[in-house]
Amino acid sequence: MAILLAISHVSLALLVDSWPLYPGAEDDGETNFTVFGDSQGQIAFLWPISGRFDNVIERVNETDAELSFHVGDMYFGDDWWAMSVEAQANRLNDAIDDLDIPLYPVMGNHDARGSGWEVTRERIFRDDRTYYSLNKGDCHFVVLDAFMPGFENSISEEQITWLEDDLANVGKPHIFVFVHAPLYPVGGYFGEALDTDPELRDRLVSLFVQHGVDAVFCGHEHFYASFEYNRIMQITTGGAGGELRSPADLEELIDEFGYSAAQIDRYVTAETHHYVYVSTNKEGIEISVYDLDGDLIDRFDIVLR
Repeated sequence: MAILLAISHVSLALLVDSWPLYPGAEDDGETNFTVFGDSQGQIAFLWPISGRFDNVIERVNETDAELSFHVGDMYFGDDWWAMSVEAQANRLNDAIDDLDIPLYPVMGNHDARGSGWEVTRERIFRDDRTYYSLNKGDCHFVVLDAFMPGFENSISEEQITWLEDDLANVGKPHIFVFVHAPLYPVGGYFGEALDTDPELRDRLVSLFVQHGVDAVFCGHEHFYASFEYNRIMQITTGGAGGELRSPADLEELIDEFGYSAAQIDRYVTAETHHYVYVSTNKEGIEISVYDLDGDLIDRFDIVLR
């Protein structure tokens, strides 16, 4: 059985044995967790992690969340003018020492580029798999890697085979998926995310719908967006410190990006730094989104299917 260990008084999740993590001793009680992503800084030789990430950690520590997920682009990554990726990973580990709950990582494109994927796997994923799953209370969590070497903005066949088996053996009322690249980008990465291969993207969507995935959390686009499309709730949370960008408006989604108006059931955006707080119960899921001043910017429910 995989065991979760603490690093200091707080930790990035360190697992021994092997992924996936299935803690059999846990009950099916309610679970609260937070999600955030894209904390990379812009001055890579000095600040590869944004100072705003410290504010995210402070805000998350004020909640009653039991675990958290970083959906990728944790630091600036490999570049000729950046400090080494090893040094950047060490800075991230230092930053999360102040987090009061375990942090589960997702590989982002900045984390993986150049020599970064192997370094990030070693330093942040603790020499373990970069795709994995775990159970907590009434939830099953699935983390995917869309930036494995040779599979950028894609999911390897080996990973999909693992995913099919994982989703077929859940036994929990709630399922959440975390991947850095969006299934359905709604900003500047249209055609440069998992939609690069529409056939693969649709295969993933079909799997998620078939197995009742409640929400897919992603980053990559530096804003907040909740986009319920084609029976999938996709929550973009790219506001943990990276430079903000603008989401498309609804008219652009339909007229310029080619999304079907008939398939859009929800589209709410905010161009602000933020984090997402999720609370589950027997009836469903409540999702709240807060900016770094602590102000609520969105709240909605997902009813248990």
